[in-house]
Amino acid sequence: MTTFKLFFSEADIRRITLPVADWDSFNRELVSLYPEQFHLELSVRYKDDEGDLITVTSQKEWATMLETLQGISPIKLFISEGKNAGKYFKDGPDPETLGVYAVEKESGEKQPAEGKTLEFAVPRCLERLIPGGKITPYNLPSWLEGCVELKRVPGADPVVDMDIDVCTLFEQLHKQALAMFSPEAEPQLLTRAKDFLQAMLDLVPDHPLANYNLACAHSLLGEVQEGVESLKKAINGGYSNLKHMVEDADLANLRKLPEFGALVDMLRKKEEPEKPAEPETKVEEPVKVEEPKKEEVKVVEEPKKEEVKVEEVKVEKPRAPSKWDNQLQTLAGMGFANTDVNEALLTEFKGDMMKVINALLFSQ
Repeated sequence: MTTFKLFFSEADIRRITLPVADWDSFNRELVSLYPEQFHLELSVRYKDDEGDLITVTSQKEWATMLETLQGISPIKLFISEGKNAGKYFKDGPDPETLGVYAVEKESGEKQPAEGKTLEFAVPRCLERLIPGGKITPYNLPSWLEGCVELKRVPGADPVVDMDIDVCTLFEQLHKQALAMFSPEAEPQLLTRAKDFLQAMLDLVPDHPLANYNLACAHSLLGEVQEGVESLKKAINGGYSNLKHMVEDADLANLRKLPEFGALVDMLRKKEEPEKPAEPETKVEEPVKVEEPKKEEVKVVEEPKKEEVKVEEVKVEKPRAPSKWDNQLQTLAGMGFANTDVNEALLTEFKGDMMKVINALLFSQ
């Protein structure tokens, strides 16, 4: 826990304690607590050991501040209008999606791609996770580094183009969600993990692993009915690790419910398909007819020789290495498990991941 004293002005001083003292959590908490006083484009500063006011704008600068002020509590932060006062992105029009494109692997050229799903899903995903729900390009969370490329458009009014790598974004969302998981995690962290997992589902609806981990988060928070629903979606979407599901400590609260047993049965049936019932064979008893007694003649029959059946053993040939192995691994991590289909699409689109993902999404 870290305690901060916030100076919005001489007459407006606040005090808060955060369970996780990182830059993104700080911004999210303040936007939630003080929506009228705080927004992401304000200036946040602290006094260093020489008495200078140092501005903080990123996780790296925030970490330097915590190291500089180590042992000091509360940490004093001075919040004021930034250098762009009066021209904040938050006060401008909503971001406009210009379209979805794919990059040719060999030439690096951008080609238009069909992707209406992603065209709406990506902004919705980001708005879910950005404090205040408004995309402001120069105040993006630190975990988006490597996913987003910014380019300022020349003109009187500030306009910025944002290029978003959807595959990298999906991987980062998963990484952030898992980092917040543990049976002892604070409720705030588990709620944040749910946000990241839901954002994954914005990009890839019915993703089995995202729904499974969402069920775990619900369970740890005591939201058992929501957990059962997410677990059911995971199984319907292709989740198949029965052993892990019945032993996972994160699902302990769900195992108390009869619905969990039904889901176990559902998954077991998927793993072990029912064998077709053998046709019933009726044996008619012969009708006994009395015959005159005759001397019994004993005939010794030769014992029948048992046929020895030799079962044909099928040896599966190992899958030959593919030039698309890295892309196939990425697609598998996103929940697209059919290697043959994925490889065929990669070959068809010459390794263009955006086109492959769009094709897989629209085929579901």
